[in-house]
Amino acid sequence: MRQGKARYCRFVDTKDWAGLAALFHPEAHFEFYDVDGAIEYRFEALEAWLRGVADFLAGARSSHRVSNSELVLRDPDTVEAIWAMSDRIAFPRVGAEPARWLKGYGHYHEVWVRHGQSWVIRELVLRRTLFDLESAT
Repeated sequence: MRQGKARYCRFVDTKDWAGLAALFHPEAHFEFYDVDGAIEYRFEALEAWLRGVADFLAGARSSHRVSNSELVLRDPDTVEAIWAMSDRIAFPRVGAEPARWLKGYGHYHEVWVRHGQSWVIRELVLRRTLFDLESAT
């Protein structure tokens, strides 16, 4: 799972959407919460989430990091994982607006399942603890 999560970060940052899709169960679902615990986004289909990520990062440059993995084997085919995360995203200038930077921190809460010969993510929940969006000078 650690290699899979490392690939997740790399595939997001390099915009390798096919590689990213291969890390997920076909019936994966996704939830994203803000720092106050309110849900910001929910996706019940992998294709919808991939489209949302690709649209959000269009033209942007990003760096995602995970650490402090907590992995709990629930049964031979299911692992619950929590990863500390940080991300930094540089969005391009739009018209007269300045470029923007996103800095965020939080935790991924995931369920990984055995699917064929591979481990894949069945559930991904991101709970943010810090989030800052600023204009570049």
